[in-house]
Amino acid sequence: DMMNKKALEIGCSNTQFLNPNGIHNSNHYSTAYDLFLMAQYGMKNETFKELVSTSSYTLPATNKHPLEDRELSTTNQLINPNNTKFYNKNIIGIKTGFTSQAGNCLVTQSSRDGLDFIAVILGSATSDSRYEDSQKLFNYAYDNFTLTKIKEKDSLIDTVEIENATKETKNLDLLIDKGITVINNKSINMNEIIPEINIHENLVAPISAGQIVGTIKYRVDDIEYTANL
Repeated sequence: DMMNKKALEIGCSNTQFLNPNGIHNSNHYSTAYDLFLMAQYGMKNETFKELVSTSSYTLPATNKHPLEDRELSTTNQLINPNNTKFYNKNIIGIKTGFTSQAGNCLVTQSSRDGLDFIAVILGSATSDSRYEDSQKLFNYAYDNFTLTKIKEKDSLIDTVEIENATKETKNLDLLIDKGITVINNKSINMNEIIPEINIHENLVAPISAGQIVGTIKYRVDDIEYTANL
């Protein structure tokens, strides 16, 4: 019940858990998009992120087991530095999965050049093919998308005239309150992206530094990026 509640909270609309371990049940299901949402949510937690990106771990000795001889190794070969075929230094996590009904599954995150992508592979025919397909998806993403800084923080966007201000203060410079960096398809000419600027009506003096007087919005690949002026 707690898992189903959390799934709904983070936007999953096609997921139902009947157990906490993934053992097959015809009414226990999810989708690639919902698994992406779960992975995205999980990777915001630093402890979770550290766990899923750890390739091996030796359990410490205890009063029940006095030897440090219990080593756990990841089943995700993309983060296993000993696997010369599939290891990729840019991959950080996340989780393999397999049942005979679901096939070979894999959720991974790649981080390179400040740009993160998450890939979800479901129902792959073999263990190797899920790694190969994940690599293909990441290669496609980095080949076709990039990060572009459109505006630096405190950049001058426009200058407007305040009607009731003095001669010395009537011209108000509008500065952006934060930098805007977008993810965009490399085929897009970013110089052709025209922002939507909305200035509050009936601005009157005095206006102090830092006061919000409007917004600026860029739309790139159907994603909106907004900052205050």
